[in-house]
Amino acid sequence: MGGDGSGYKWAAKATVASCPILSAARLQSLGILRPDTNATTEITWTNRHSEDISGGKWEIDSRRP
Repeated sequence: MGGDGSGYKWAAKATVASCPILSAARLQSLGILRPDTNATTEITWTNRHSEDISGGKWEIDSRRP
């Protein structure tokens, strides 16, 4: 009982290297994130083989209330 390999098998965790990164600095350098701006844009992440791996539409609202 309780030996090696017994018990619940947890799902494998994703490594940080395999997770898409959303960087405010990158959005700013692309001109998407600017002061007093309201914009909708589509963002796509690609892997090192230029294959789309994730993405979606984003609304960015940096206007002052």
